[in-house]
Amino acid sequence: MTGAGRGPEATEAWGGWGFRLRSLVVRRFAALGDLRLGPFAPGLTLLAGPNEAGKSTLLAFWVDMLYDLPAPSRAGEAADPYRPGPGEEWGGEVELETGLGRIRLGRSFQQGRGRRRGRIWLERGGRTQEEAEAEAELSRLLGQVERSDYTTVFAFSLAELAALRQIDAGEVGKRIYSAGFGAAEVPAVEEELERRRSQIWTARSRTRDLDRLLVELTEVERELGAARSELEELEPLRRERERVEEEVRQLEPRLAEAEAEARRLRRLLDLRGRWQEWRLVAGEVEAGRRWAAFPAEAAERLEELQRELGRLESRRRELRAAMDARKSLLEEALPEAVLAAADEVEALLRELPEEQRRQAALEERAGRLEELRREEAALAARLRLDPDELSSLARRLGEGWAEAEAEGRKLAREALQARDRAEAARRRLEELELGERQAAVTAAEGGEEGAPRAGPPAAASLALGLAGLVALAVALLHGPAWTGWIGLLALAVALALALAPGRRHEAELRLRLERERLLLEQERRRLAEVRAAAGREAEEALAGLASWCRQRGLPAGLAPEELESWLLEARRLPGLVAGRRRLEQEQAALRQASQDFAARVAALAERLGAPPGVEALRRRLEDARERRKRREEAARELRALEAELAGLEEESAAREAALRGLLERAGVEEAAELPGAAEQAARWRQREAYLQRIEGELRAGALDVWPAAADPLAELDRQLAAADPARLEAEEQAAARAVEELRARRDRAHQRLGELRLQVEQLERSRRVAELEDREAGLRARLEACAAEWRRLTLALELLAVARDRFERERQPAVLQSASRLFARFTGGRYEAVRVALGDRRLRVYPGRAGAPPLQPWQLSRGTQEQLYLAMRLAYIEEVRRNGGSLPVVIDDALADFDPARLRAALRALGEFARGHQVLLFTCHPHVVEAAREEVPEAQVLELA
Repeated sequence: MTGAGRGPEATEAWGGWGFRLRSLVVRRFAALGDLRLGPFAPGLTLLAGPNEAGKSTLLAFWVDMLYDLPAPSRAGEAADPYRPGPGEEWGGEVELETGLGRIRLGRSFQQGRGRRRGRIWLERGGRTQEEAEAEAELSRLLGQVERSDYTTVFAFSLAELAALRQIDAGEVGKRIYSAGFGAAEVPAVEEELERRRSQIWTARSRTRDLDRLLVELTEVERELGAARSELEELEPLRRERERVEEEVRQLEPRLAEAEAEARRLRRLLDLRGRWQEWRLVAGEVEAGRRWAAFPAEAAERLEELQRELGRLESRRRELRAAMDARKSLLEEALPEAVLAAADEVEALLRELPEEQRRQAALEERAGRLEELRREEAALAARLRLDPDELSSLARRLGEGWAEAEAEGRKLAREALQARDRAEAARRRLEELELGERQAAVTAAEGGEEGAPRAGPPAAASLALGLAGLVALAVALLHGPAWTGWIGLLALAVALALALAPGRRHEAELRLRLERERLLLEQERRRLAEVRAAAGREAEEALAGLASWCRQRGLPAGLAPEELESWLLEARRLPGLVAGRRRLEQEQAALRQASQDFAARVAALAERLGAPPGVEALRRRLEDARERRKRREEAARELRALEAELAGLEEESAAREAALRGLLERAGVEEAAELPGAAEQAARWRQREAYLQRIEGELRAGALDVWPAAADPLAELDRQLAAADPARLEAEEQAAARAVEELRARRDRAHQRLGELRLQVEQLERSRRVAELEDREAGLRARLEACAAEWRRLTLALELLAVARDRFERERQPAVLQSASRLFARFTGGRYEAVRVALGDRRLRVYPGRAGAPPLQPWQLSRGTQEQLYLAMRLAYIEEVRRNGGSLPVVIDDALADFDPARLRAALRALGEFARGHQVLLFTCHPHVVEAAREEVPEAQVLELA
């Protein structure tokens, strides 16, 4: 975990490397599919869900998105539940917030035949990075935090929380126990000091440095005594060796001279054949020297000039043909009359859109008139009038119609009211008749004699009560209060009958019934009179309404209830008639304007001899203008063609002059002679190049023989020209024999020199007095130094032991100090500190009560152990943040074994911790969610289905 302490050199946000999780999308991963979560809060977020909701799978997905799939399991290990099977493809994407903005990270995983295939992509600012670049960027954001370290400290579940061995492993353990521990290397120093002191001397061993020095000193003293007696036979051998060395020094330069002379002669013999060829080719080249002035590219230049002259002649013919075509076009006549009438035609063209709009308006108004006429016919049918009468009726509906309309409405209303009163009287009479019949039935039942009974019959009281209810309903719906009084009276009688004590009330009941019958008879007669009067009033009102309709030309037999709707329909008539007349006037004006436009178009077309119609005039004008334009263009083109033709004539003359100059330089009179001359010049240049190549080879060979000569080639030429070949071969053979003889003498001298040197070395080795004396002095000095070093190491160990004891009491690592504070909060002060001894990684937990001995973690309960290890992880993460890094912390149901009080204390501490870190807490316990909402109100809660 090399990135946790980069500190000042970190470059990302929050003081260094790191990121926060914004959202995630699981395309498919194990049992999860098409899952989207987010956005996540920057502080504490709870992901709550029941068992098998996918929390652990989500944690594995998050870790694999950051680090890719882990290496395949070894044979015999349990299968990884989060690894895709053969042919399956898993993957998703996450959105991260970094100091340089948001990025999107995506991975896909696929397991093939024995190997895994995956792909990663990273998008920042609209640009997608390649896999290598994406991996490097992700590694930088992770601060080089390895997968094992991240799952140990930053992303863990309840199982990892209780595993102390994971905290002790690797780089994480070192930082847990030593981060901020200024004397973390003291145990190593002690161990090194003790090791070095033991190497020097110990009372229990005889193989230490001091012991070995004493043994070696004894052996040197013995050898020194034996070596001082050997002093014979050395000087004669030394003199003989010097003589042979001098002989070797004299033979070496003589041999070098002989070898150089032999190489010179051999080289001359080797180069003779090439030298003869060089002289022959040089004569040929000198004989054809006149071809040196021949142009090197005369044939190509001739072909180019001939091609250019042909092209110029072809272009001259094209230009003359084009000039003839333009001249014929200029001779054509122009339609001057059409061009003179251009303003009139353009005026008509400008007016054409208006004419088109007039035509469209005529069509639109024709349609609207047709609709209005159909609407008038429909209105006439609804008003029961002839369509020809509508105009006269519309005029009558003008001034003074409001008073007449009010009068008609009044007559219709009076007729309806009179008819309603007559109808109400009729219904009331029917109701009274029904009441009389029911009263008669009740009276008959009350007068019957028979078996004794406790009270009036239940049927009689029920019937009388129903009659009273009917009368009350009639009074409430239709009219006068007397009907209600009759209903109340009937209900009272029915109640009296129901409560009567027996036969002694029968007489009173009959009297009351008789009085009621008389009252009903009187009311029936009154209602009959009311009905007759209302009928007469209705007939008079209907007669007045019919007279009103006849006077105003309305349809005969118009019923009062139809009058209101008829009047509403009639109100639309004046506007409908006025709109039709306005459209007819507009249609006439448009038709007249259109006819005028057509007349002007026809007159102009006849004058210009064009077919009728604006389009024909436009085409005639465009054709005239096009002809005039073509004539003007032809004139311009003719002038340009004449200028180009003059330029071509000049260029052709220049090419012909260049051709004559080329023939003069080539030394020929006709162009046909130039190719043959070019072939002869080319052959001469080939021989000249071959001569230069031979000359280069000879110069290189001569330089080997005479490296110091001013002109080695001239020296070679001079000597080969003066030398006899037979004499050269004899001299070369003699030089070779001299080299062999000198080499043999040198080899014999070297062999003798080697023998002498071996004898001298053997004698010198037997004379080692000085060396042994030096060794003796050195061994005595080393013995003294070892003793002094042993004394210094012993003193340093004693001083370090005193300092170590004081250091362990007064100073602990920063991580353990933070863990002590968190652990004390989790346990409510039951435990006050977590410490380690200097050089010992085993934790010690110190209770909060005085005098209590420290405990080891295994002596705590399981829940307290989990609280201890959670405090240590959070403390380590704080240390990482202070050194420049911030990564999301994911905790999977790690608070399950906390009791309620410690759970709330831990949640409060996590809430404060989340102010500097993003924390995702997975849980399946509702009480954890409730406690988090109470203790950390700002925490975000997401539900997992």
